[in-house]
Amino acid sequence: MNSLIERNEVYPRTAHEASRTAKQLNTLLESFFARSKDDPISEEKADESEESLSKIGNLKANYRFGDYGSYKDMLKYLRTIEFHYPHITKLIRIGETHEGVPIEGLKIGYPVSNVDKRAIWIDGNIHAREWATSHTALYFINQLISKFGNDQSVTHYLNSLNIYIFPCLNPDGYEYTRSRPIPQVRLWRKNRSPQKCIRSLWGGRRCCEGVDLNRNFDFYWAEIGSSDNPCSHLYHGESAFSEPETRAVKDFLLSPEMKGKLDGFITLHTYAQLWIHPYSHKVETYPENHVELARTAKRAVDRLKQVYGTEYRIGTGANILAPASGGSDDWAKDALGVRFVYLLELRPELELINGFILHKKELIPTAVETWEGVRAVIDDIIKGISLQSENILLPQERIPMVVMGKIMRNITKENLALEANNKPRRGAGIARRLAESTITIDQEEKYQSGESTAVHYPNILSNVSSFSNIRINGISKALNTENNFLIMNAAKSQLNNVKLAVSHKLSSSSGWNRTHGTRNILAGSSLHNMINKKKVVDPNCRNIRISCRLWVLNNPNACKDRNHFMREQCKRTCKLCPSLTRFTD
Repeated sequence: MNSLIERNEVYPRTAHEASRTAKQLNTLLESFFARSKDDPISEEKADESEESLSKIGNLKANYRFGDYGSYKDMLKYLRTIEFHYPHITKLIRIGETHEGVPIEGLKIGYPVSNVDKRAIWIDGNIHAREWATSHTALYFINQLISKFGNDQSVTHYLNSLNIYIFPCLNPDGYEYTRSRPIPQVRLWRKNRSPQKCIRSLWGGRRCCEGVDLNRNFDFYWAEIGSSDNPCSHLYHGESAFSEPETRAVKDFLLSPEMKGKLDGFITLHTYAQLWIHPYSHKVETYPENHVELARTAKRAVDRLKQVYGTEYRIGTGANILAPASGGSDDWAKDALGVRFVYLLELRPELELINGFILHKKELIPTAVETWEGVRAVIDDIIKGISLQSENILLPQERIPMVVMGKIMRNITKENLALEANNKPRRGAGIARRLAESTITIDQEEKYQSGESTAVHYPNILSNVSSFSNIRINGISKALNTENNFLIMNAAKSQLNNVKLAVSHKLSSSSGWNRTHGTRNILAGSSLHNMINKKKVVDPNCRNIRISCRLWVLNNPNACKDRNHFMREQCKRTCKLCPSLTRFTD
């Protein structure tokens, strides 16, 4: 671990590095400590290669992109941008940390004085050790400011939206991780709240600092995936919003400036190369617009991949990682009703050890590719605003719809104007069962659904592109880009976003139905499988974790590389690893 920190963050990488004496290395360490506390006004450039510099927009404010800067560096950059570009930027202070450090970000929009536009929130470094996230958020700011008036798309973004970017929500923790290049400091995750003490099993006392800020939000707070032990890196705090950093986020997003206006919430993390949407507190649990969320995520990761070939996986945190409660993204979706909510786990891939220590040469590429993915989300947000402003109405007809387990038999298409509905709600839209409904796609294959303990979803995402028309209970609509978006969001005025779903009764004989390219995905399958068209070959198999098959499909060596884990978590009837004889019930 020490050598990794030295290689990637402390020592210059030269051919004669191995020949340095211990004294020389200690001198370099001392210079690192000094640099971490230096005045941020510095002209040092981390990477002067033509390729790297070509990715950075030319501004009157300077930041050492390609390097890990201090929090003071970040604030200096934000304040200088506001000074030189007051017509499109405004410095926003939402609160202070335990140590009295201001939590600041930028509001970016044209004109910046307009408070009536729809908004997007982007944050980084809520976890102290995830340095690449603040660098990436700062790059987003650079691109928005430098390309306004020069790039048609970016100009449209700022004319249409207010974009709020807070590069570092945990400055106390971030600066602590920069103070010493040793694992227990560099890999610190929490904030720097005062010590709390507990009795150990042997009668002594243990006192530890810090709260995991991403377990401190009021969404199933203090439940799965968090800890009540102050010495755990997953400690959720004494109560929801017990920390000044999380309270600052909550208070600002519920303020008159923001309340009811937020259409996008993106929080940046490292690492694993994942594009996560709610909900992450429980497996196979989704918001009512999860089909739309997954479709937009698919567009985002495809666009991201086009830059450097980096591949991301899509799904809920519970499905593709592990359940965790109290996260900011789930809270934003549930309490604020934000339409597009994503948690991004940036480079490197999950299989690498100690990926928090990202090589400096990967900082700019990470920021560049992530920005392309985020732009796909912004495009869909603006597209939705356009539809709402046009007050698009569908022809008058009564239609039975399944809206995440509730059948709406008397909704009329005349009333389905696309308008925002950001009413806070507790646990709204979490799907458990689907009642009777019908849907017809293209060639008029009809699927009747009945009561079933399993929830089945049609593979709308992977099939929409191959169909020219979609028919909902007899009403046909051409599937161009605008109408595709319209169909998926037809009832937004009633329940924020509609998920049109089909429940197909499980046949005891086959359990699997495939007709003209349309699939019914079983409850035990991840939504990620829908997007990537993974084949579920046995509908009767069950495992402790629903992601077992996905892991094996994405990594053929999973049975060997994760032998113990697969034995314990995937040992039921699926028999994904036949070479392991214990894989039986």
